[in-house]
Amino acid sequence: WLFGFTYGPAHNMLPLLFACGAAGIFILLSPQQALSWRATAGLCALPADLLVHSALTQAPWPQMTVAAAGALWLFYLLVRSTHGWQATTPRLVHYLMLALVAAAVVSAGIALAQSFEWADGFSPWIHPGNASRVFANLRQPNQLATLTAIGWAGLICLNLPPPWPRRQRIGWGRTVLLLLAFAAQLLALALLAFAAAASLSRTGLL
Repeated sequence: WLFGFTYGPAHNMLPLLFACGAAGIFILLSPQQALSWRATAGLCALPADLLVHSALTQAPWPQMTVAAAGALWLFYLLVRSTHGWQATTPRLVHYLMLALVAAAVVSAGIALAQSFEWADGFSPWIHPGNASRVFANLRQPNQLATLTAIGWAGLICLNLPPPWPRRQRIGWGRTVLLLLAFAAQLLALALLAFAAAASLSRTGLL
């Protein structure tokens, strides 16, 4: 949704290049922290397993296999960088999770507008989309489904407090705020679920 003029589904590489650049900055600025040997072995085994599987099955597109292996290696570097940030600046990871949740909820809202054909009035900043299969301002429905899954995980990781007190007395004002926060979380989860379903993506089904 940062690229409202990037109409999809399309083979426009601008959002992908922007994402790779942001990931590169995140990795370069991170205070690298060593992961446990089990975590390192598991993450490094992902691209190796992919290459071995490709060799055994004789994949028709070796370039795609190499690209996927590179993406998995980038994922390993991101995990290691996040571990470094978490060890030195734990609040930064919290804010990053908030940003991902916000991006997912905004995209889900755009998907809702596309599904009910409300997005036409916001063009070109919001793509009119396709009511039969929405994709927000992303390149394709699979990417929307992936972002909604990230939003779901982010909301769970943020672990908002329940609306009832635990062995302590709190004022009515704080109770109302907790109830509103809990209701907002449930509403966001429902909106993300709707966007994933409306994308008709197998990624969302998983």
